[in-house]
Amino acid sequence: MGLPFTSHHGGQILFGPSDGFLYFMMGDGGGVGGDPHNFSQNKKSLLGKIMRLDVDNIPSECLKRATFLMTSLKI
Repeated sequence: MGLPFTSHHGGQILFGPSDGFLYFMMGDGGGVGGDPHNFSQNKKSLLGKIMRLDVDNIPSECLKRATFLMTSLKI
């Protein structure tokens, strides 16, 4: 996943405290002036998003995509 600027690379992976879902939070990849490419508003971009996975009920296609995402991010 390419990041066009040198800041806004924040991200986190954690389980929700009460729902048991796995959350992936991604920085927007923007710079000092915010998110000039509007990645957070672009539904086709994973930047600037929070993804929620129900790890107890993962369809096989979702599992393939999550594996690809983690491989792409080198997690």
